[in-house]
Amino acid sequence: RATAWRAGQLAEGADGRNREWVLGQLGKRKDDAAAVRALDEAATGADYWLTRSQAAGALGGVGAAALPALEQALGDTSAQVRRSAVAALGEVGGDRAIALIDGALQHDSSYGVRAEAIGALASAHAPNLREAIVTGLETPSYRDGIQQGALGAIAQSGDTTFLATVDSLVPTSQIAPFVL
Repeated sequence: RATAWRAGQLAEGADGRNREWVLGQLGKRKDDAAAVRALDEAATGADYWLTRSQAAGALGGVGAAALPALEQALGDTSAQVRRSAVAALGEVGGDRAIALIDGALQHDSSYGVRAEAIGALASAHAPNLREAIVTGLETPSYRDGIQQGALGAIAQSGDTTFLATVDSLVPTSQIAPFVL
């Protein structure tokens, strides 16, 4: 009953703060099919980009059942929604999620989404993480966003084989010293 009430609040267009709270509550009900369905619908069909983004993020804890909605969210017009979908895919993990993350890393037009994709590969323990990090470190982008994503993935993964590379970036990167 509480799930139906919360899903109704989303559908009826509750204010932004209330939507955020409702999405958080629904995200805690990962075994509740109605809650997952409400999150799916919000991630792919809400009228406001922030609601779609928050719903996509909440789907990360749902598991493989969230893959169809997250895949659809990767095609959203808002880069922030796509970024949240990529991060959620990293939480979901598994071969299909990793393939979707790789697709975003290779083809998304947003530097932010591509940077997030490298971190999502680290979260998913992807076998191609090292290759993604190397590519990210070498990819020029606005304010070195993709490089920062790669540095974050190095820190997240704890891969010490990149220490010399990270050390060489200290003079030009604000994040590199924190990775060391």
